[in-house]
Amino acid sequence: MNYSTFIIISLLAISAQCQCNLKDIPCSSDCIKIGFIKSDVNQSCAAPTDCIQGSKCGNDQLSACTLIGYQSVQSVCVAPTDQQCLNPANQLCSNSLSVCITKNGFSAPLNANTCVTPDNCQTANTGLCGAGKTYCLNQGFSKSTTSNDCICDTSKNTVQNTQCIPISKSTKPILTISIILGLITLFI
Repeated sequence: MNYSTFIIISLLAISAQCQCNLKDIPCSSDCIKIGFIKSDVNQSCAAPTDCIQGSKCGNDQLSACTLIGYQSVQSVCVAPTDQQCLNPANQLCSNSLSVCITKNGFSAPLNANTCVTPDNCQTANTGLCGAGKTYCLNQGFSKSTTSNDCICDTSKNTVQNTQCIPISKSTKPILTISIILGLITLFI
């Protein structure tokens, strides 16, 4: 057995033993060796933030970046598209640190590995408008100034299902004219 085969087998053993995506246990040194970051908050593992820079998705395919869903294209990490995240065959939401959850803004139903679109972008403390161009941001929501949660300014928009839709400028004059005509008829 050559040295590179030994390293690959060792990395397989490490990745099988460490559960780097569990938020209630401390991040082990094995997880840190493959690229996870120890969180300052509760010492659990956090996903690496620099996957796109450099060659973090090298040939070993067992880096933290590939484990959270980045794809290796000539040793460079490429983030999955929304379509790739939502494809059930890819199971890209099997890890709570998955890039499909943390950057694309999808969620995973309980006990499922598939990604789904969130059913309420404005749910508090979910961070659905966090880093990246998330699903909810694509639906017209804005990021709160105080958190990664989503907001929809209802003075300029209306919420319909899971979308924050701008109130059409053409409906405002019609609404104003209707109100004025209604007031005129009251006084006649």
